[in-house]
Amino acid sequence: MPRRTSARSARALTAAEQVFTGDGPIRVLLAGPGHGKSTLLRQHLLSASRHLLATEADPAS
Repeated sequence: MPRRTSARSARALTAAEQVFTGDGPIRVLLAGPGHGKSTLLRQHLLSASRHLLATEADPAS
């Protein structure tokens, strides 16, 4: 199930992954215990590391 988040000013739901990829210089993810903050971070780090390793293996990309 995709995680969703909302900006206080916008009040619109967006993909939680945008916390890591958005344009703003500062990002804060708030949620109660057990709502997936650490899991989201782990998934993002895994995805980013896979991308970096794939880029290193294939310099053309």
